[in-house]
Amino acid sequence: MDALKQLLAAFKDHLMDRNIPEIKKFIGSYVEKVIVYKEHVELILKLEMEEKQQSTTSCGCGFD
Repeated sequence: MDALKQLLAAFKDHLMDRNIPEIKKFIGSYVEKVIVYKEHVELILKLEMEEKQQSTTSCGCGFD
């Protein structure tokens, strides 16, 4: 969970700076898919877990 928080904090900085190349790099590397509903948005991330296996997780990261 700490790694996820650090990742999102770094991404927030790129968003605030409007650093388009880094935003595209982040999306390509870590975003599995985005699902947009009428009431909310789900962001599904690709994260490598400590056991060195690929995992997909959903977070409640405030992108509602």
